[in-house]
Amino acid sequence: MMPPHAPADVTHSPRRIALLFTLAGASIAVTQAAPAHAAAVAATRRKPPAVAVDPGVRAPEASVATPYPASLSYPPTSYSAASYPVAMSAPALPPPDRSGPSSAAPSAGGDPFALDLSAVTWIPLSVGPELSFELPGRVLAQVHLGWMPELYSHTMTNSLEDAGVYDSEISDLVDGAVRGATIWRLSAGWRPFPRAGLELTVGYAHVALDGATNSDEVMPLVPEDVADEIAAEVGNDVDVNLDSSIHHFTVGAGWRWLIADHLVIRANIGYLQAFASHSTLDIKGRPDLTGLAAPTVESVLHDHYMRYVKLPVVGFGVGYRFF
Repeated sequence: MMPPHAPADVTHSPRRIALLFTLAGASIAVTQAAPAHAAAVAATRRKPPAVAVDPGVRAPEASVATPYPASLSYPPTSYSAASYPVAMSAPALPPPDRSGPSSAAPSAGGDPFALDLSAVTWIPLSVGPELSFELPGRVLAQVHLGWMPELYSHTMTNSLEDAGVYDSEISDLVDGAVRGATIWRLSAGWRPFPRAGLELTVGYAHVALDGATNSDEVMPLVPEDVADEIAAEVGNDVDVNLDSSIHHFTVGAGWRWLIADHLVIRANIGYLQAFASHSTLDIKGRPDLTGLAAPTVESVLHDHYMRYVKLPVVGFGVGYRFF
């Protein structure tokens, strides 16, 4: 039997039992509410905007090695509309620059300066080297130095004789005069089209004749009394020197091909006409006879040059472009 002053058993106290039940119920409520609270907090976090997907387009699948679809690369190396979902558009790229030189254009068209060295023939005048320049604005300058082969001189004089332009006496004199002829030519021009090889030129040509003949070919051209004096003094077979200087203007048109940036081929057609000349005759060792015969022979040659040196010329050359 418990003494009257002993405290009551805790487990048997109604107030204590009620407190224990209250604490247990609160613990159960907190445990049940924790998952709902965590879900509510996660729901309040920022989510990426939803993207509408076209049901007719299959979305790219991500691979195990990378979280990005196989059609995309990171960082992106190119942009295309197929690499983005329907609701998004690819970044706008600037249009490609097509203002540069076309591969169809000749390389010489874009260069501000060009230098060519060629072997050129101008039929029926000369064969020799020619230096060609192309300056900014497609302005052309050409320098040619050559000599007249005997084939050219014989062909020219024989053609004029066969055509009845002059007789055999004049032909022999002229044929002797053009032996050892040298020609130099200066021309300027323009290439009007930057992507084409057409060349237009005008110029000046000088022909220097250093020929020789004999008194037998001179006497038919001089007055009869002068011819008799020459025959009496020196006979019919004395050497006579003939020198002529003839000035011409030229015009021409041609085409230039540039192959592999260095090989240059030119073809031209033009016209040449004499506008002035000067000739000298010298009978060796006889200045007195020279003074008698020279005026007549020089006049005959001048008339011949002015009347008949009006020629079409054809040019062809092959050369190398340095730059």
